[in-house]
Amino acid sequence: MFNQPPLTKLQSLKLTDTTPVENANFAKEYRILNNDKLFLADKIKIKYNEELDGGGSNFGQRYRHVLKELYPNRTFENCFEWCSGPGFIGFDLLSRNLCQNLYLSDIFPPALRSIRDTIVNNQEFCEDRVFFCQSKAISELPADWKFDLVVSNPPHWNQNSGQLITQIYFNYRITSDLNWELHNEFFTNIKKYLNPGAIILLQEQSYASGPDTFKEMIENNGMYINDCYWEPENLDLYYLEVKVIE
Repeated sequence: MFNQPPLTKLQSLKLTDTTPVENANFAKEYRILNNDKLFLADKIKIKYNEELDGGGSNFGQRYRHVLKELYPNRTFENCFEWCSGPGFIGFDLLSRNLCQNLYLSDIFPPALRSIRDTIVNNQEFCEDRVFFCQSKAISELPADWKFDLVVSNPPHWNQNSGQLITQIYFNYRITSDLNWELHNEFFTNIKKYLNPGAIILLQEQSYASGPDTFKEMIENNGMYINDCYWEPENLDLYYLEVKVIE
């Protein structure tokens, strides 16, 4: 999944080996991946390739438990999964009636093909309820998309943070957010897609960032951090809860 194999002996980590990946480069990735794996998002069957999974089929599945604890007995009308990949999180929430409609976006064409196939193969759950598009930025989403809940397991690691681990393991499309450009663009543009009272709940990596990492981006765009929740089942994760200043 990552572009650097685990170190099996001492190696010199040369700067030429750690050139950061620009996520935008993947918008024109036209390889056809063999979707040879099956994931069951509750009742929805997702066929996907291992290259598309950034953790959504694993720790991303904690979302349903977190939502039920934070917002008990609530069904959100329109849920958006940002950086969705095949939609492991969103399809699970849809199948469990934690949302009525699901919106998905990703930059990577093979992920969109997986989403399309999931919709076609699960029409009893998805027809007229699931909408998706390719986007390199939130600003490219359809203007009429409006959300009550935004969830995501976005790229967690910034190669320019000075953390050596990002240059060994996490310099890749599904893990890399160079200079926090993806997060910054998200917080700059997401507000216009939010319905009144909407909630943003991002799943982040506690060793890669903290609430203060994103605080200025959020507050500069008319929003605020309402709370931060540490994941009891996995202390590597936390949830950033963001709301619009009314």
